[in-house]
Amino acid sequence: MAVSEHLRGTVDYYIASHHVVVVKAKQSDLVRGFTQLAIELIALDGWVQSDAPILYGIVTTGEDWRFGLFDRRERCIQQDPKRYLVPEELTLLLEILVGIVG
Repeated sequence: MAVSEHLRGTVDYYIASHHVVVVKAKQSDLVRGFTQLAIELIALDGWVQSDAPILYGIVTTGEDWRFGLFDRRERCIQQDPKRYLVPEELTLLLEILVGIVG
């Protein structure tokens, strides 16, 4: 994906039908992973042609999951303060995913 000279690169996973970006946290670092996710959501806003007011994002180590969103009208990134753990919170995690793509 190339949005501009400064915003280009490869997205780990993108669910185009629901505008969801998934980032694999490198070296299990969710903080840096969320920063990467925020940048990818901002880039996605300039790339995707949709009227969707919200773009969703997920950063994960595989065992730890954290959600975020980009409000396109307010131009604001929001991070869910809760980390979701697999397998302990798998049911709740799946409910959130279904809510995003459902």
